[in-house]
Amino acid sequence: METDTIVSEKMTDDAIRENGIKILERELGVANARRFLLLFDRQTINKGHGNYTEERHQWLDQLSMEDVLVQLHAMREGNTE
Repeated sequence: METDTIVSEKMTDDAIRENGIKILERELGVANARRFLLLFDRQTINKGHGNYTEERHQWLDQLSMEDVLVQLHAMREGNTE
C-alpha cells in the first residue's frame, strides 16, 4: 500500500504537506480539500494557538513532580486514565 511507504519514510515538512494535500484532494475533491484547509487555518487562528509556552504553563504549573511521575508510570503501564 502506498501510504505504508509514505509513513515509513523519513519525510521533510514540505513533502508531508504536499502528500497531505494530495490525499485530501483525492478523498475530498479539489474544492472541498481547499475548503477544509481554509476552515482548518481559520479555526487555528481564531482559537489563539501559537503561544505554546504560555499554554504549557497553564497546565504544567498546576502539577507537582510527584503528579508527573505518577502519570509517567501510568503511561508506561498502559493506563492513560
